[in-house]
Amino acid sequence: MNELRIKNEKINYILVIILLYAAAVFAQETPTTTFYMAVTWSPDSKYLSFTELRRTNSKPPVMKADIYTMKADGTELKKITGDESNDFAASWSKDGKRLFFGLSAQDIKKSDIFAVNTDGSNLTQITKNSGRNSSPDVSRDGKKIVFNSESVERKPQIYVMNSDGSGLKALTNDNTLAFYNPVWSPDGKRIVYYVEKGDNKDQIRTMNADGSNQKLLTNNVGHNFYPSWSADGKQIIFSSNRDGEQTMYTMKADGSDIKRLTGVDSSYARYSPNGRKIVFISGKFPNTNIFVADADGTNAVNLTAQK
Repeated sequence: MNELRIKNEKINYILVIILLYAAAVFAQETPTTTFYMAVTWSPDSKYLSFTELRRTNSKPPVMKADIYTMKADGTELKKITGDESNDFAASWSKDGKRLFFGLSAQDIKKSDIFAVNTDGSNLTQITKNSGRNSSPDVSRDGKKIVFNSESVERKPQIYVMNSDGSGLKALTNDNTLAFYNPVWSPDGKRIVYYVEKGDNKDQIRTMNADGSNQKLLTNNVGHNFYPSWSADGKQIIFSSNRDGEQTMYTMKADGSDIKRLTGVDSSYARYSPNGRKIVFISGKFPNTNIFVADADGTNAVNLTAQK
């Protein structure tokens, strides 16, 4: 079970996670189970979006992924996406009125980037190419989207496009590596992400917004994933098992001064845009919850409180 948890936490495509999890765990007779992934802040630091994955207690079991929002104190929970598709890994527009996310309908081998108003209206398809497009991140100025794209012939690579889907450009082109979780720096000049070589030692890198100057930050130590930037762009927060236990770490934007932030099992950590808080997923898979804490990791509050 622990091996499955590690595998699932390193894979960025939620649909693949659903399939692995359903096959390995939900073949058993278990009660309805809910777990969380891909939590993000609204630009004003007042709201959160997240992916909720729920297994129904039917025969055969069914998994469903949806996008939800709630206030940063856990109130005003709202389901944004419909029941016709699996929806995952959202990012907010500059004005906080739209959410961009991956959507897969009937064909699990294909997903595209869509956008929707935060009340669930005006669903708009952004990408229309073949393969799996997912994990979009909108730049602070709202003009660009960076995301993952995978095809049958290619491992996941990182692409960038304008917010309306035009101007598509590949930023990576190395089929010996899988590239995951691209996130814009606050000034839009750099992108942080992690790479997977198949050795269970995923490493965090940064690159310029045009794909140049790719730089290794984690020195090939441990399994490092789901990085993101601090509000001022001077630090990167990420998850790692470099000390034996998976938890949150911070480092300077150049990879120096790596520090362990907390002692809890955690992933998907994100600083709030105002720099005052962090949100993260914590718990032993699949019993995960969403927590908000002060920026230094103290005073953590469980917002979803699963037993």
